Amino acid sequence: MGKTRLNKSIRLHLFSLVDEIVKPKKELDTLERDYNRIAALIRVMFEKSYPKKQMDTLTKYDCSSIKYRVKVQLSSGAVDQFFFLDGEGVTVPDVFSHTGKVHSLNQLQTHKFKRWIESREDYDEEKKKRVSAYKTLIRTSTYLEDVVDVWPEAIEAKPKPQALVPVNNETVACIQADMNERRKT
Repeated sequence: MGKTRLNKSIRLHLFSLVDEIVKPKKELDTLERDYNRIAALIRVMFEKSYPKKQMDTLTKYDCSSIKYRVKVQLSSGAVDQFFFLDGEGVTVPDVFSHTGKVHSLNQLQTHKFKRWIESREDYDEEKKKRVSAYKTLIRTSTYLEDVVDVWPEAIEAKPKPQALVPVNNETVACIQADMNERRKT
């Protein structure tokens, strides 16, 4: 059987597969650990300013919102942002003045925040390096089988043969009868 030529749609499917599966394990574990540490510190900081019981009352009357992006001032005076993951965040009163508020971090919090930033940068750098290698393989290969030899998971991108309409026995018999008739003449 012939090889499957890499056309644009198969390449795009492979590119999306790469973006989905490439997650450097070591760097991801470090990033998650550092994220959990700084997120816990920021939650504690917010719970001191906005006690849970009060936020629950405001939430009951639809007067609160969840904040996923927090502006922080490091102990050096620099201002940066912390982003909670999807589905996480801190509950704050639904008041306009909380939108641009900058929260100060002490020395320990600043250290943990910087470690999270470094972990995120290390993860992004390693992921970029790996994704680049996969995409180079995909761009330079002519056939899907050449990619599968190096990266077996790429077989998922192989198109499945599909009949547009199932052919019934009556149709096949009609075509065969026509062919037999034309052969006789």
